[in-house]
Amino acid sequence: MEAPEAEVIRQHLIDPEICIRCNTCESTCPVGAITHDARNYVVDASICNLCMACVPPCPTGSIDNWRAMPRAQAYSVTMYVLAGLLAVGFVCNLLITPVPKKYYMTMAQLNALDKPTEVQVREESGAAAAAAVSPTWLVYAAWVPVAVPLLWAVWVTLQKAALIFSQG
Repeated sequence: MEAPEAEVIRQHLIDPEICIRCNTCESTCPVGAITHDARNYVVDASICNLCMACVPPCPTGSIDNWRAMPRAQAYSVTMYVLAGLLAVGFVCNLLITPVPKKYYMTMAQLNALDKPTEVQVREESGAAAAAAVSPTWLVYAAWVPVAVPLLWAVWVTLQKAALIFSQG
């Protein structure tokens, strides 16, 4: 039995490394298939009618005419995860309500918090002195989970930059 052929669609691509984010493509598209966020411009293959109106005005040529690809690959799993997170965030924003006025602090309560008592000052200075002495090894151990991924990311970035500049 033969496997069914996947539906192939034509999808425009906007190269994020060439795109200067001038918004020409989005403003030129007659059907509104091009959208953007803070980092990239994207063509929605389900809206795009392949009129090619966005390709000629692009000043950098970052819009590939189109490529053929299976519809299943047109939108990655990441896009669906991000769309789901966006929906969850929208619902969370709808569920947020203002804090009732009964929980507001009065000016007297705020002023009382700003003026520490003499006992609090003595307790805090003793606690600060005790906390100021922390073992050096503990500080280094706490930074390891931060430094390892950070250094790895720098290493990968440098490798990719070297690869890009060595080809140029």
